[in-house]
Amino acid sequence: MVVLEFKSDGKCYEYYNNSLSKTYFYSFSNTSPKCGYEVPIGELFEYLILTNINDSQDIYCYEFLGVDNNNNFAIIYINGSINQPMGFVRDCNADSDNDGYNDCEDPNNAVNNTTITSNFTEDKGGWRNNGKVSTTLEEGRLKVSNVDSSWEGINRPLDALNIVPGQQLNISLDFDQGDTSANVRLYVQEQDAEGNHLSWNVINGKLQTRTYKYVYTIKAGYKAILRIDKDNTHLEETTHFYVDNIEVKLLDCTLDSDGDGYNDCENPNNAVNNTTITSNFTEDKGGWRNNGSVAATLEEGRLKVSNVDSSWEGINRPLDALNIAPGQQLNISLDFDQGDTSANVRLYVQEQDAEGNHLSWNVINGKLQTRTYKYVYTIKAGYKAILRIDKDNTHLEETTHFYVDNIEVKLLDCTLDSDGDGYNDCEDRCPSIVGPSLGGVGFNNGCPFEVEHTRDPLLPRN
Repeated sequence: MVVLEFKSDGKCYEYYNNSLSKTYFYSFSNTSPKCGYEVPIGELFEYLILTNINDSQDIYCYEFLGVDNNNNFAIIYINGSINQPMGFVRDCNADSDNDGYNDCEDPNNAVNNTTITSNFTEDKGGWRNNGKVSTTLEEGRLKVSNVDSSWEGINRPLDALNIVPGQQLNISLDFDQGDTSANVRLYVQEQDAEGNHLSWNVINGKLQTRTYKYVYTIKAGYKAILRIDKDNTHLEETTHFYVDNIEVKLLDCTLDSDGDGYNDCENPNNAVNNTTITSNFTEDKGGWRNNGSVAATLEEGRLKVSNVDSSWEGINRPLDALNIAPGQQLNISLDFDQGDTSANVRLYVQEQDAEGNHLSWNVINGKLQTRTYKYVYTIKAGYKAILRIDKDNTHLEETTHFYVDNIEVKLLDCTLDSDGDGYNDCEDRCPSIVGPSLGGVGFNNGCPFEVEHTRDPLLPRN
């Protein structure tokens, strides 16, 4: 018996008596001719083309007749003589890829969806064990127990997604350390089209109890496996951890899912592996949005915010690209120019819960002046945040403008000592500048501080 297995990576596997005989690239078309034969064209016609991946001259063409509610389909071979419909069905008694799921239940089968979701309410969602661990569903989460050796944990093949080099994956999950002291890491194993190993790609080497969001770009693979497992620390311990709400989503560069004017690949609000958001306004607005009726334009490498005439009018930037959690520290820096405004322009953080509901306004500086600012801000209770720069309720009779440039928001990583001075990045930081300056700002070892108005603002204090 011949079985054709279509995968969402664009490949079709032909099995003869349960043995793989050929692999094809497949595609669909509604043009004529097909395989040298003129065929009808129109809305009612669609054609399937199979091309041998090892011989581009080995091509088969079929008229695609349709798919029923059970994903069974029928095709007609186009060769001028044999034109009887052929039907293909999934065998619910077979496990073609030997992964423990029959071909009807198999979460790794090719699908039209661009998302793999595992919420562990009813099943394990295709997640498999590494090593001697045991996995159980517990209160809507997946508990991974008996973790005592390096590499032990869980993994999930992403065969249901169309993996190709350059493809971007949105990866999110809820992680709970349980009782483990070891480092648990999240990473992607890339493979070639035949499933041979290409590379390990660590996204996070030390997961902690929180929600994570990342964008991962496929480097060279046509297959991939998402892995969560223990490294070689604390090998004497037998521990457990939990995962929940794991989602892997293909980013579609033709879509603007949140309607913000950026496609899903360009969107600066998407989660990224970086810990930094930088807006230098040389080419675009870097994800900054307008509050009220203001106009924001690029002008000589800065962002000019014009038509500012009411309270709360200005700009804002969602920080969804960062892993915001209570206690997380953010380094915030910017260049500000008052322009012609006499009103108070304030810098503040709006915190939100995980669903985006408002929690608090947190003013960092209520009266920005023309200068460079650097701050450290500690998240109080939020899992989302928005950085805002706007006018307060002073000088409402004026229509004014101001400028911003070189805005950077960076997560402080307490495990790093970026400048090699013996202090981690959370302990070793520039002091915050609070409130309006009397005259300007000076710098000492890269840190800004207040300078009295009688002094040259570029000179440090005595």
